[in-house]
Amino acid sequence: MISEQKGDREAKFRVKVFELNDEGDWDDKGTGHANFGIDEAKIAHIMVVSETDSTNLLHAKGLLPDPNAYQRQSETIISWSDEETNKDIALSFAEIAGCDDLWIWLHKTRGLPIDQPEEEHEVPPESPIIELPIISLSTLDQVNKTPIKHSFFLSFFWFR
Repeated sequence: MISEQKGDREAKFRVKVFELNDEGDWDDKGTGHANFGIDEAKIAHIMVVSETDSTNLLHAKGLLPDPNAYQRQSETIISWSDEETNKDIALSFAEIAGCDDLWIWLHKTRGLPIDQPEEEHEVPPESPIIELPIISLSTLDQVNKTPIKHSFFLSFFWFR
């Protein structure tokens, strides 16, 4: 029996299960409901039960200790290589919330920090206004020698 990690709410989410075949294509193994938790023996499980016939589409027992073992491919996809079957597995969640819950659970259960949101791009400090001379053939040399390092466009977009 798996002990749920959601308190009063059931931890079941609608997912599609995919398995990478020998040709490098993802085979659709079916749609079902994912459930994850820890049993009485303190073993973690990720299970997906088919929504059509209640068979097990996936039963991943135990968690991979490598911090990079589980990959979040997008807002709704988590993948990993199953050590028992030696196959690559992907779960595609119908809702972002389900993917978020499993992702957080995978990290907490393995004692890993939760991914931080991507760093926001640093906005460069306001550049001083540089006055350019009136552009003419006689002032081109002076304009050409004006430092461009303060240009927002060049420093922010071109050098990123």
